[in-house]
Amino acid sequence: VPENDEIFLIQLKSVEGGAEINTSRNSVEIIVKKNDSPVRFIQNVYLVPEEDHILTIPVVRGKDDSGNLIGSDDCEVSVSYVVITGNSTAHAQQNLDFIDLQPNTTIVFPPFIYESHLKFQIVDDAIPEIAESFQVMLLKDTLRGDAVLLGPSVVQVTIKPNDKPYGVLSFNSVLFERTVIIDEDTTARFEEITVVRNGGTHGNVSVNWILTRNSSDPSPVTTDIRPRSGVLHFAQGQMLASIPLIVVNDDLPEEAEAYLLQILPHTIRGGAEVSEPAEDSDDVYGLITFFPVENQKIESSPGERCLSLSLARLGGTKGDVKIFYSALYIPAGAVDPLRAKDGILNVSKRSSLIFPEQKTQVTMKLPIRNDAFLQNGAHFLVQLEAVELVNIVPPIPPISPRFGEIQNISLVVTPDIANGEIGFVSNLPIILREPEDFAAEVVCIPLHRDGTDGQATVYWSLKPSGFNSKAVTLDDIGPFNGSVVFLSGQSDTTINITVKADDIPEMNETVTLSLDRVNVENQVLKSGYTSRDLIILENDDPGGVFEFSPASRGPYIIKLDEHYWVVLTSHGERESKLGSATVVNITILKNDDPHGIIEFFSDDLIVTINESKGDDTYSAVYGVIRNRGNFGDVNVSWVVSPDFTQDVFPVRATIFFGDQEFLKNITIYSLPDEIPEEMEEFTIILLNATGGAKIGNKTTATLRIRRNDDPIYFAEPHVVRVREDETADFKVLRNGSVDVPCTVQYATMDGKATAREGDFVPVEKGEMLVFAVGSREQNISVFIMEDDIPETDEPFYIILFNST
Repeated sequence: VPENDEIFLIQLKSVEGGAEINTSRNSVEIIVKKNDSPVRFIQNVYLVPEEDHILTIPVVRGKDDSGNLIGSDDCEVSVSYVVITGNSTAHAQQNLDFIDLQPNTTIVFPPFIYESHLKFQIVDDAIPEIAESFQVMLLKDTLRGDAVLLGPSVVQVTIKPNDKPYGVLSFNSVLFERTVIIDEDTTARFEEITVVRNGGTHGNVSVNWILTRNSSDPSPVTTDIRPRSGVLHFAQGQMLASIPLIVVNDDLPEEAEAYLLQILPHTIRGGAEVSEPAEDSDDVYGLITFFPVENQKIESSPGERCLSLSLARLGGTKGDVKIFYSALYIPAGAVDPLRAKDGILNVSKRSSLIFPEQKTQVTMKLPIRNDAFLQNGAHFLVQLEAVELVNIVPPIPPISPRFGEIQNISLVVTPDIANGEIGFVSNLPIILREPEDFAAEVVCIPLHRDGTDGQATVYWSLKPSGFNSKAVTLDDIGPFNGSVVFLSGQSDTTINITVKADDIPEMNETVTLSLDRVNVENQVLKSGYTSRDLIILENDDPGGVFEFSPASRGPYIIKLDEHYWVVLTSHGERESKLGSATVVNITILKNDDPHGIIEFFSDDLIVTINESKGDDTYSAVYGVIRNRGNFGDVNVSWVVSPDFTQDVFPVRATIFFGDQEFLKNITIYSLPDEIPEEMEEFTIILLNATGGAKIGNKTTATLRIRRNDDPIYFAEPHVVRVREDETADFKVLRNGSVDVPCTVQYATMDGKATAREGDFVPVEKGEMLVFAVGSREQNISVFIMEDDIPETDEPFYIILFNST
């Protein structure tokens, strides 16, 4: 039974004998995990038409009838199936009526996959058939995995009746080719009128028929022919049946009498159909089409060019058939008959051909004029316009002959067939330079031909143009004319032009390269792409080289607010008359920050130093630069922030720049204080520039003083009680880095106990403890003297000083 997770609870309810139930552990939960995944079809019946399509049959696992998930789904499940058919006409036959598209007969569901599909190809044939069925069954014994087989596990697929399985009844088409004539004097029984059962012949069918006069004669039919009606029966498998007529032989002279014999569609029994009076069937006079497609082509050879077209007459080949067609040449672009161009084909636009009786294939060739120009990408459009019977006039208007699917054919003119349309690849000017390192340089100018059929020679010329055309000679560029050859099938070549070097100063020189003509009529020059300008850029300094004379090369220094004047004076042997305005004053005002922009020099804006110790003094130097102008005397102030720590000196000052001075230094010293400190950071700020100067962007610098004055101190206990004639021992510790040696001085200091009275052995100033590299601990010992004098507690002190 397919089930999802089920939870059961076992709980202790009561106990006897004095025991108690632990309420925190009185229940157990049992979970039965989901199991028995169902495997089944979604539905058990499929009714499909006989069409060329694929039937898809879903198979599901792990879903109930409503589509909800149930049962296990975390493991692989597989099941096999079998296709069941029979041997009767009611059973579809595998590989004839349907095809199993699976590579094998095992359906596999990977974990968490809930649906798979079986696919069967329904074969569309032309055989009349009644309803046919086959079954697909899931096999319980082949089920693998945590799954159960549920219904529906069998699917029945029924292919609907098709292709007129019970037949289509109609008079034999031979009867329509001529009027049926019965000679009363020689025929007593006439059985040549037959009804044909086309299509399928399944089952027993019947149809009523009736005979009526086809004239104004009011007398009963039975006076001449009996019976006047009847029922025509077809047994299963029977395709032809005759209508028996008895001719009444009387002695009355009579004219020919016309009768109409009909089968009645509404009287049909057994599922058959009655067709309309037959015109012609199965395209008895032919189905005309372009076929095969690969035989429709443009043929080109040195001797001739033509359209080679192949027409097929499918179906029947009775009678001669005349086909009317049109053939148009349409230049490259939209394939529109209104764009058609005359003078290409050697035939008229519209023409015809005859399909003789019994002939199934006709090939025709439409010649192309030898002098016609075929453009690359153009089309030949051939259209079948009308078709008619020539030597047969059927009594009933025929359906055929008629045109098939391919009634129009468009043949594109490909490059290998097209005539050449030759031109430059661009019409833009080509810029050339006179060679500098070589005496001459060859420039290749590409030519392109659209359409590569046949050989062509192109003649070209090179002519100077522009304002200085007379200056261009063969010493500059050449040759001035020539030709290039396109071989058959070749689409690209080049014109080679040589540019020559000289030492003559020249302006821009322009020459025009033109395509003049082609040696064959069916090759043309491409409009708009027959010329290109070649421009040799000016060379060898045609305008001369200008520079200041040696006497005027300076350098010149412009001062602030300098005054100049321009004076007109007479020149030459004869004195000129001057007016009153002969002097113009010119004052060059100060500009472009003439007094400078003051800022820190870009390098070393952050300086790190040690704290000064004893005779070792450390300082940081900062460069201050005066950019742009250096005119005049200017000042700039600077301060250190913070300025109250007494760690650096000085903390503010003013820098003076004299005229033309542009670089000064700020020097700041670190001060000793014997105070343990981490790294300290100070900011030096430039401010208050005077004298017209400005402060630049780099107005701050940084000073860092490394961590210093690692402490040296007494270890606990700080107070030691000792008796006379004993030693007082103290331990001195060193913090911080031990990478370098250091020292500290110590001395005793009197309290109530004094060295002068002989209480202890004094340590004078200058005694030193030395901490070697790696050492963090040293000891100090002071001896207490025995004096036999009664005394109370007397303290004295030991001090540390001058650490390094």
